[in-house]
Amino acid sequence: MNWNFLLGNLFDWVLLGSLFLFALYTLYVIKNEKNTFLKNAVSYQIDKCKFLIPNWWTPVQLANDPCYPKIYSLYPNSTFQFHAFYRQDTRYDWRGKFLLSNQADVILKNYPGNAEVTTLENFFIAYCQFEHIEFDSDVAIMQNTKNPHFKLYALATSSPQSDFQLFRLEGTATVDKENRCYIDLFMAYSASSQALMIFESRSSILNGLIEGPYFEDVIKTITYS
Repeated sequence: MNWNFLLGNLFDWVLLGSLFLFALYTLYVIKNEKNTFLKNAVSYQIDKCKFLIPNWWTPVQLANDPCYPKIYSLYPNSTFQFHAFYRQDTRYDWRGKFLLSNQADVILKNYPGNAEVTTLENFFIAYCQFEHIEFDSDVAIMQNTKNPHFKLYALATSSPQSDFQLFRLEGTATVDKENRCYIDLFMAYSASSQALMIFESRSSILNGLIEGPYFEDVIKTITYS
C-alpha cells in the first residue's frame, strides 16, 4: 500500500469521508420522517389559519429571508402576513412560503396588469405571471374544489369553511426565465371571510420529491375559523 499517497491526500480523504457520512445521515433522516411526521407534527397558526407542520421545519426570520414573494411588496404590510420555513437539519435547497390575507377583494380587484381578477383560477395565473413562474406543460393540475382530490382537504369539507375555492398546481417550472425549480403552489379563497391563502413549496428539481409529500400533508390540515 502506498502510504505516502494516502498521507499526502489525507485532507481529501477526510473531506470525502465527511461528505459520505453526511449523505448517510440525510438518508437516515428522510427514511424515518414518514414514520414521525404526524406523531411529532407541530401546530402552527397565522391569524385565523391553523395547520400542522413537520417538527424539522424552521421558521425564517423575515429580515433575513431572500425569498420574499414579489406580491408582498405591492400592498401595505397590513394586507398580507408572510411566514417562511426552511430545513435546519439537512439544509438542502427548499423553502416553504405561506401568505395569508383577510382582504381578498382588495387584492383580487387591484392586481397589477389586471383590471379585476374575478376567479381564483385567474388570480393563480396572474400571480404566476407576476412572480415570473412558468410551469412546464406536463405538470399535474388539481384546479378546484370539485376535484375528488380535494375531498381530503379540511378547507373543502369542514363547516363553516365549505365556501373556500381551492386551486393547486405542482411540478417542474422555470423561474425568472432561467432557474429550474420544483414548485407546489396552493391557493384558497373564501368570499364570505375574505380570506386569501397562498402556500408555496419551492426546491431544486432533485429535492422536489423529498419535501413535497410533507407539504401536501400540511396543506391538507389547514383550517380557518
